[in-house]
Amino acid sequence: MQPNTYADAVYNLHRDDNNRLNPEGTGWIVRAFFNLTDNPDSMMILREVKDDPSTETRVPLPAGAQVVIDTQRLYHAVWHPGSEPRYCLITSYESGPELDSWISAHHPVERIESPYIDEAMAQAAYAAADAKRAARAAVLAEQGKDPRFGDGSMALAEGDGMDSSAPNVSAMEVLSEA
Repeated sequence: MQPNTYADAVYNLHRDDNNRLNPEGTGWIVRAFFNLTDNPDSMMILREVKDDPSTETRVPLPAGAQVVIDTQRLYHAVWHPGSEPRYCLITSYESGPELDSWISAHHPVERIESPYIDEAMAQAAYAAADAKRAARAAVLAEQGKDPRFGDGSMALAEGDGMDSSAPNVSAMEVLSEA
């Protein structure tokens, strides 16, 4: 991933479409992120509600950080203020007893305190992301397209019957602080 700004990360918040086509009765797909490079100032931005910063959790991404996230339920993006690209291995897993055992074996940290970010910088980032979203929606509307298409919310897919509720799936497990 190339370096970006907090405003870029907020603009890029999205949910993944991991489960819409799963056969009935199968596990819920979650994603694991394994940070390969040492980026102590980079962080995964997670939100329960896309446009509500009060729901935000920021997960630091130093070398060796391992995070398992329900990326269909949580809005997510990475803020990487570094000067070089960062590298991360992203894999998908089916929830169930096997995954629970694997997570438990790695001594998970279920909650973390979000690193501090400057409030003025954050407010400027929210305004920049909102302006970029509005400009994108206007262009799509001019083209006769639904402005929600590709906005990261999966609103169109959910309108097609996609169920984004995940029974018995933890929202986030941080497996390592290293």
